[in-house]
Amino acid sequence: MLGALNIGLFFPLLFVAAERLPGGVAAAASGLLPALSPLVAAAIGVGILGETFTPAQAAGFALAMAAVIGGQVWATRLARGARPTGAVERETPAPEAAPVA
Repeated sequence: MLGALNIGLFFPLLFVAAERLPGGVAAAASGLLPALSPLVAAAIGVGILGETFTPAQAAGFALAMAAVIGGQVWATRLARGARPTGAVERETPAPEAAPVA
């Protein structure tokens, strides 16, 4: 049931949103929403359908959520101009002068 809703409802709405939202918002949404989709489905399964997580599933859920949050924090820092930790700044070579005839 959740899979049918995910494919039948979520993805068409994602494409409609990406078409209507401004560029930066659409780009962020198109990266974030698909990553959250399985997490939301799992949360709905636990919260509404009464399913339970095994310890391994709970750990996977937490790891996936941490990855989504970490990716968003990293992307926000990059958008503000911060360099990622460990990034090496390279000098841009000067353009070569055109030969004079």
